[in-house]
Amino acid sequence: MQKKIAIQTELAIEEADLIILLVDIKEGINPDDFQVAKAIREKGKPSILVANKGDVRGSELKLYDFYELGFGDPYIISAEHGLNVDDLLDRIVSSISEVKAEPEEEEEEENIIKVSILGKPNVGKSSLLNRILGEDRIIVSEHPGTTRDAIEIIFKHDSLKLIFIDTAGLRDKAKPKEDLEYYSTLRTFEAVNNSDIMLLILDSTQGVSMQDKKIANYIQKERKACIVILNKF
Repeated sequence: MQKKIAIQTELAIEEADLIILLVDIKEGINPDDFQVAKAIREKGKPSILVANKGDVRGSELKLYDFYELGFGDPYIISAEHGLNVDDLLDRIVSSISEVKAEPEEEEEEENIIKVSILGKPNVGKSSLLNRILGEDRIIVSEHPGTTRDAIEIIFKHDSLKLIFIDTAGLRDKAKPKEDLEYYSTLRTFEAVNNSDIMLLILDSTQGVSMQDKKIANYIQKERKACIVILNKF
């Protein structure tokens, strides 16, 4: 799993225009910070070093360790309490403006087709998307629930531009509203609302479940085009 995460990190660095390297002041510097910092330097990408949990007492004692990463002064914030977050956003916008000195011409929205991949956990949504893309863009694991939020990936083929949305798997049992599963479900239904085509994946070894029917009913209710795919033959 760690190797897969490292690959995804490298892909994100490769595609990004601006990188925010987020470190934990409370925890202090760790080997992963050095590894990510090295990858960023090798790509020569513009970056901002952001030190979170700056409101923790005694954090200033560990702050100087982060200079070893070679990115200069860390930008100190507290994501939980909003400390310096507004200033950080201003800096991000300013940095992006410098990187995008000559913005690319925006493509017309009607030329983009959004495709959502739906189904239960561990049914093969991420594996299918990786196969379509021809590369391992999404981490795949035997453990259900590896994808916890909707992930959008742009795919171009000749003049056709698609945005694939790999959604979190919807479980059979309802969860409390404060549970992460609840918000994952909301994000999945939001993906349906914002997409043009649905790929509903079913596990051929398990048959049609109540959750499969729930997803199908919602797709039908929203009057969305849908392709049903039977996986694991």
